[in-house]
Amino acid sequence: MILYYGVKNLLAAWESWGCTGFEEFIQTLSEKVGGSINFWRKADASKRETRWFNLGGQLVPAPKLETLFAETARVLAPGGVTIHITVPHGYIREHPLNRFFPRFGAIDLERFPDETRLRQSLKTAGFSEISLEEASESPVPIDRAYLKRVENRFLSTFALMTETEFTAGVAALRDAVEYGKGDTGLRQTRRITLVFGRKPDRTAGRPGIQHET
Repeated sequence: MILYYGVKNLLAAWESWGCTGFEEFIQTLSEKVGGSINFWRKADASKRETRWFNLGGQLVPAPKLETLFAETARVLAPGGVTIHITVPHGYIREHPLNRFFPRFGAIDLERFPDETRLRQSLKTAGFSEISLEEASESPVPIDRAYLKRVENRFLSTFALMTETEFTAGVAALRDAVEYGKGDTGLRQTRRITLVFGRKPDRTAGRPGIQHET
């Protein structure tokens, strides 16, 4: 089960791991979670190959991590792995948009939990083998194209700003872009944190109980 805070976040992991195709990405992810993402093959009458895998994902609001993780532990099969994707605080503090929007970092630091809280919340919910891994995308320029995305409020952070501060930030960014003749010279390297946790299988090894491999 994967619960994540942004649909495109897995793409950062894909690129960071150097995967060249979907199958390679799933295989890498499978290895990282101990092989719990399994493939099996089915062929139709035309001998075309179809691959199936038991990887589920959900985009959910998470006002209370403890409640979310407890419910995840309740519905997850014993031995199953949950992966939560969030934004590292270091990335938030270093984001180039902080130069133009003074409250940019403060807004996201309040929204996204830090690593200590994530670890503790998963542990409290009963998960084991908890680990965190950071992934990143290639740097993108803060240029005219990026300015257009900001003007369209491509980040949810902008929805939590007042109209006055958003307008002022856009104006400051536009000035920097024009001063640099289309490019501020700044680069943004998007980063995410993947949080892994396994639900203990307390039935492992008991007589009469079989487990999938």
